[in-house]
Amino acid sequence: MEASKHAIAMAAAAATVAEASVAAAQAATEVVRLTNNGRCSGSGGRRLDVVAVMIQSAFRGYVARRAFRALKGSVKLQALLRGHIVRKQTADMLHRMQALTRVQARARATNARSILNSTSRFSLPHHTRWGSNPNINDMKALVDSC
Repeated sequence: MEASKHAIAMAAAAATVAEASVAAAQAATEVVRLTNNGRCSGSGGRRLDVVAVMIQSAFRGYVARRAFRALKGSVKLQALLRGHIVRKQTADMLHRMQALTRVQARARATNARSILNSTSRFSLPHHTRWGSNPNINDMKALVDSC
């Protein structure tokens, strides 16, 4: 449930970044269209053309920097998302491995208990069977025989 909400929020953020870059490109196109139509002629026209080119260059640089910043932001957002997803997958895998280790330990303990119970009735001395002061050497022998 939480993962789907997170994915929806990240998709919305990515869509917002994409819309911002599209808006910047459209603004740049509109500026080029508007500045190329009304050219003046005559002696002052040449100076106006130079000034218009300078203004266009400055604005195009500004729009390009904004688009690059938006693109860089989207790349950072993607890296952040990927890092979050990888950390989440790693934590999930760690929890699963710990659960498997616990199950494995429980199975080994059960197996060892059943071996001890089945062999202690027949091969251990009387005091070990009833739990009164067991001998360590008897226990070691039992473990070695298994």
